[in-house]
Amino acid sequence: MLLLTAFVEVSPGHRDAIRGALTEVIASTRAEDGCEEYGCYEDTGRRGRYVFVERWRDKAALDRHLGTPHMAAWMKVAGRKLKSARGFVYEVGSATELKAR
Repeated sequence: MLLLTAFVEVSPGHRDAIRGALTEVIASTRAEDGCEEYGCYEDTGRRGRYVFVERWRDKAALDRHLGTPHMAAWMKVAGRKLKSARGFVYEVGSATELKAR
């Protein structure tokens, strides 16, 4: 299993365009084979900073995702609007679900 966290930042003037594009890329990505979790959240302390949290079955699934038409469409909208972008991929050997008592 792979976990991915990515952080992108846009200027306040581009927030609406980014949010509009996120709706499509999130829905399409969640439907992909091998996508176990995919979410994007705006940082409550920094307007225009978005955090992606993703869980993928394996590297092949993540690689396929990066080559999809909806990712190309997302990058076409977001690419020039990004002030910064960085991400991290973690290989996970095991996981334990935490449950409320």
